[in-house]
Amino acid sequence: EFMWARCCVLSRILGLRKKATGEKFSALVPLLDMTNHSRPSSAQYGYSEESADSKGDSKRTRNESTKLNPDGAGQIELQKGVILAANQPLERGGQIRVSYGRKGNNRYFVNYGFTLDHNPDDEGVLVFSMRENEPHYPEKCTILRQKQIKTNALGWINREFQMPSNPRDIKFTRMMSFLRLIKSEGDDFIFFQTNLDRYDIEMIGPVSIENEIKVLRAVQTSAEKGLSAFPESVAHDHKLLKANKWIDLAHKNCIAVRCSEKQVLSWFLNLAKEGISILKLNWLAKKGSEEYTSNLARLKDIKDAALANYILTIRPLLQNPGQQ
Repeated sequence: EFMWARCCVLSRILGLRKKATGEKFSALVPLLDMTNHSRPSSAQYGYSEESADSKGDSKRTRNESTKLNPDGAGQIELQKGVILAANQPLERGGQIRVSYGRKGNNRYFVNYGFTLDHNPDDEGVLVFSMRENEPHYPEKCTILRQKQIKTNALGWINREFQMPSNPRDIKFTRMMSFLRLIKSEGDDFIFFQTNLDRYDIEMIGPVSIENEIKVLRAVQTSAEKGLSAFPESVAHDHKLLKANKWIDLAHKNCIAVRCSEKQVLSWFLNLAKEGISILKLNWLAKKGSEEYTSNLARLKDIKDAALANYILTIRPLLQNPGQQ
């Protein structure tokens, strides 16, 4: 009974925020909790603490009103309580849809009981470790503790990242930045150590070609380990989803979640392999030479938009190899 009640609450609860203080809170809101998910949404919801009438001003203009859920585009007049407002004209008898937020299929399924066929926000788990015999191990543990990154009594413990296949996502930035620090050694580490006060260790850009290759190798190892935990391939899941024959909808959703994570891990595996291959090209070749021109052509041949976005972040390394 407890699990039933908990699942009911998790699938219906809404996240709200008080505009004046920024305080976040949750609430169960009858009727509003019946709206389905869509991005973009046809309506938005939010919480208003003060009505126009309470200020003696019942004629507030739309321009003076408060913005609600950032996923929506509209504004509405102030009214006390939880408000649902249309973002666009709605057809009579049609569904009102709100955004449940950007989430992977794992979150949609666990919290709400559904999955999306094509979800750009799907995520996979990447785990990284640092061995005691790695260069500068004690110093790195000290830095991590100073920056309030969790370590155990002896120093390092595994760090897990729930990652989307999107280099523009802040999660991607934080993971790559973190790896650039823990994989640094020699001059790269000394540079970090002497400039620690200048850096947020979760916002570090590419450091050197050698360091970035180590980072990508760590990503490759983690992605391969994650994929090896699944007995079937992505192709196998695609075949099941295409056949669309299920015991029940929950069975289909479980396969969709599993497939989503495999696809993300496969993307990271490809990112690592392609990135390492590009970084290992001879970027010291004379600019304008046949070899250098061939290297640039390799970059232009990248068809995956997300991979191309990552390559943009390492272009300074390729243009000035050997420099930090």
